[in-house]
Amino acid sequence: MEYDVISVGEPVIDFVPVRTGDGLTYKAYPGGGAVNVLAEVSAMGGSARLLGVVGQDLFGDFLLEQVKNRGIDVSGIYRTADKNTGIGFVQLSPQGERSFLSYRNYETDTRLYSRQALETMGKCSVFHFTSVSLVGETQRRDTFEAAAKARQTGMISFDVNYREDMWGHPKEAKELFMDCIKKADIVKLSEEEKLFLCGEADHLAAARLLCQNQDKLILISMGALGSYYYYGGGEGICPAIPVTAKDTTGCGDAFTGALLANLVPWMKKGYRLADIPEPEIRKILTLANGAGSICATRYGSMSAMPYREEVERFITADPVNKRDSALCQGLKDITEEEGADRETVVILGAGLSGRGYLARQLDFEKHQLVFLDKDESLIHKLVADGHYRIEFFGQAREAIVMDGYKAFAVGTEEAKEQLRQASYLFICVGQENLEEASSYVGGILGDFDVRLKAVIAAENGVDNRKRMEKHLSLGKSLCTECLMLCTTIGREDTLDIWSEDMDYLPYDGDHFAGRLPFGHLVSCRRFDTLVRRKIYTYNALSACIAYLGAYKGYTDYSKAATDPEIFDITEELEGCLNQAVCREYQVEPQEQAAFSALAKKKFRNPYIKDTIARNARNVARKIAAGERIAEPLRLMQRFGIPAKALELTAAAAFLYGVRQEGMEEDFFVGRPEKQTADSVMNIYHLLKKGISIQDIFGNQK
Repeated sequence: MEYDVISVGEPVIDFVPVRTGDGLTYKAYPGGGAVNVLAEVSAMGGSARLLGVVGQDLFGDFLLEQVKNRGIDVSGIYRTADKNTGIGFVQLSPQGERSFLSYRNYETDTRLYSRQALETMGKCSVFHFTSVSLVGETQRRDTFEAAAKARQTGMISFDVNYREDMWGHPKEAKELFMDCIKKADIVKLSEEEKLFLCGEADHLAAARLLCQNQDKLILISMGALGSYYYYGGGEGICPAIPVTAKDTTGCGDAFTGALLANLVPWMKKGYRLADIPEPEIRKILTLANGAGSICATRYGSMSAMPYREEVERFITADPVNKRDSALCQGLKDITEEEGADRETVVILGAGLSGRGYLARQLDFEKHQLVFLDKDESLIHKLVADGHYRIEFFGQAREAIVMDGYKAFAVGTEEAKEQLRQASYLFICVGQENLEEASSYVGGILGDFDVRLKAVIAAENGVDNRKRMEKHLSLGKSLCTECLMLCTTIGREDTLDIWSEDMDYLPYDGDHFAGRLPFGHLVSCRRFDTLVRRKIYTYNALSACIAYLGAYKGYTDYSKAATDPEIFDITEELEGCLNQAVCREYQVEPQEQAAFSALAKKKFRNPYIKDTIARNARNVARKIAAGERIAEPLRLMQRFGIPAKALELTAAAAFLYGVRQEGMEEDFFVGRPEKQTADSVMNIYHLLKKGISIQDIFGNQK
């Protein structure tokens, strides 16, 4: 595998203070220099892998899930029982400057990765490390070993990141840092670190001392003033964009990640650092400074890393950059490669997910949003009202007003023209309608000279990309799919929507040739496996809550989820599902446990006002082969895993379908394995008699 940037380091938890009326509350944020840098690389559209170590504890589980959600390959992370995951408490000054009270044991010398992770490390354009991974002898050996392997295919980046409390002997640290600088191609340090290494020398003299006539890029961060650069093509200062800082944790990492991500394309073209034109270096540094400035306005570290679209919009809106015609023209090359006009993004399907989740992911300064739907009354209301609101359960964040969109009914000439003009098309119509919608699109576009860069299936289901490709003659590299994880609920008699506070949307990075330019859409490897894990974990647990809740007479979904009987059955089902998923898809148990725990947390959230009826509908589809109930049942039977909780769910679903949706009584027979089908039918007949689910479940265990 080949990556843009690989880094080595230890993920940590930063506890950031939040003032309350009677004291301080600390909120946990994932962090660590290597993690932050890679998160920004990923946010800029690059591919990233982390080699690191976390404890076998709750914080380690949390970090793995969060780091993976930022699009970083975590297969090189090593779990150890030798020490706990590192945590630290951040102290913030009124100006947002931070200091740390660390609870990491730096004297515990632990491996940073497994031998297998090193052997399968992959190629990279840049290998990045900091002095933090050099403190222990074992960690130092691991870092240098990984760097030596990476040197065979790419450049080395070193961030001095000197923390006096980690080093007993400053002289030893200085000698080690100078040796690392000698081996590195890209070196970043602060003004304080420049003084530590080079004395009172000015920036130019210090850079020359550090370069020693080698082809290097030296960067000295100057805080609010910007960054100094020195390399074979020139030297100078690239100013920062002033902001009011809330938390400067991670700003340097945001700078470094943006810098590396935007240097990589030049490296892939075969350029030496000294050969990159100075105006191009200044463009890259402007982006890096912008990333650092945005990061300073947010709390946290990894979670504060901004996406490319945010940085570009932030930079071009700055009045200083607007006055600098040369720089502005340079940035125009970066941000407007496709022309000055906004690109058209069509969402086919203006339902709750389409307009409530997908739509809010767009950058409206760069994209013109167009809704298409066959529900003419919905289109009429969208046009007549001209706007709608998205509010968040529990008022987790400020409401969003959606306006400036266009809307057309499917089948009209205007709708056909919008499809032909679209750069990106999301199809969000329900999996059962995906092929029909794809056929409609294919019939309009045909061999027409279209502008489409991507067609994205925005429905959860197995093989959605293949379903689309059958009807679209656009080439397989243009089709991909994303995994919808966000709950959206309509508000009665309005276009307004209640939404879960979630902006993470993974898409298939294995089959799609390009990069989707939407801030929260993250390229994901092993996407097919992720989809199946979601359906056989999230959806299976959801079915258990919905159908058992319906049997007990609940209408409110979260209340059913917290019913003591259903709660216990769901807990047992989760363990069985996790066993089946781990065995079938070779997933680490800790990773799967964290994944399913997020599902339970979501379902039991009292602020998410969902209904049993919405989650229980379309029984025939949900108990079909390969779906959320039948497929896990098949896996459990094959692996000898107890399946009584899921058999009870299947029987309750079947009963709901018979009573509410006119399903035939022999519908379920033969769908899972015969042995399982017989068990389901036995439980179904007990449920039909009105027997307590706890009595049935207890007798069946």
